[in-house]
Amino acid sequence: MTGIAKRVSVLADGRELIYFDDADTTLSPDRAPDLRELGERPPTAELRQDPLTGEWITVAAARQDRVVMPPPCLDPLAPQSPGNPSEIPSDYDVAVFENRSPAFGPGLPEPGSPEADPAQLDSTAPPSAGLSRRTAAAR
Repeated sequence: MTGIAKRVSVLADGRELIYFDDADTTLSPDRAPDLRELGERPPTAELRQDPLTGEWITVAAARQDRVVMPPPCLDPLAPQSPGNPSEIPSDYDVAVFENRSPAFGPGLPEPGSPEADPAQLDSTAPPSAGLSRRTAAAR
């Protein structure tokens, strides 16, 4: 990968955006900032214990509101324009950014905590009421 330049930027909601520019690119190294006003990121998925089987089940309810198949005029991979509040503020050769609505993360528990590893939770203990046994989905 000789000659490829890596340029790190931050999106309006704090996610990292990384541009990888070819050695012979004609693009400026300076990139436009992301000036969009974005709401909070969706919450992290949960693991909930099934009270009948004791199995841990992933529930990512917030993903129901994510953008799916936007119209061509709102292409999230096209550089931003006045009519398209895209994920990417500037022209690019290659751009990499974190998913705004991932199935797992962000906001994961600290490694080593019981919340980070449901295997550490006592799965034989009965739930106190209904579907109350839950933890952040780290995997």
